[in-house]
Amino acid sequence: MAACCAVCGGIIVRDRETIVLSEHKWYAHRAGSCPDCGNRVQWHRTLAGRLGCGYLYLYSPRPLPCSQSCPHYEQTASLALQI
Repeated sequence: MAACCAVCGGIIVRDRETIVLSEHKWYAHRAGSCPDCGNRVQWHRTLAGRLGCGYLYLYSPRPLPCSQSCPHYEQTASLALQI
């Protein structure tokens, strides 16, 4: 899943993904930089579980926001917009 830059509208593909497996919530924390303007964004993608050596992602029509409670929250990154 790619995201959209809020500054210039460029398409952002993740360059970093960290899996967070907690007792109540599983998600992939994703971050990337816009190739057009350099704006750094972060978002989440919900996980349904594991399958072999990979993960199963739940479908979401838009990137989920990252909050300060996330252990991988980046203070300087903005939120990704829906493509």
